[in-house]
Amino acid sequence: MKFVIQRVTEASVEVDSQTVGKIGRGYLVLVGVGQKDTRTEADKLIKKK
Repeated sequence: MKFVIQRVTEASVEVDSQTVGKIGRGYLVLVGVGQKDTRTEADKLIKKK
């Protein structure tokens, strides 16, 4: 499981050429989850500083 956090001036998500979400200035968080990842691992990463 991996988290990538990036500060952005704007970001959007497109599915089949249609925008399904967008933000202005803020934080973009990308989360990669594998089949063997657990809730315990997610909680640990969320609390990591």
